[in-house]
Amino acid sequence: GVSLADGPTGSRDRDNAHDVIELLMELRREIGATFVLVTHDPWIARYADRVLELAAPVQISEPSRVG
Repeated sequence: GVSLADGPTGSRDRDNAHDVIELLMELRREIGATFVLVTHDPWIARYADRVLELAAPVQISEPSRVG
């Protein structure tokens, strides 16, 4: 299945945010979970296999990933 996470790290400090993301990544590895994360934080987005950027008025772009 797919789990939606709307700002799962939004109100957490960097250490706790890291713990949340590590838990999600562990679930992904161990049980093949799929997550759709919504974030404004590029630090969080770097954990994703795929990043889509949304901008008004509803433009979707997939930036090229470097490194």
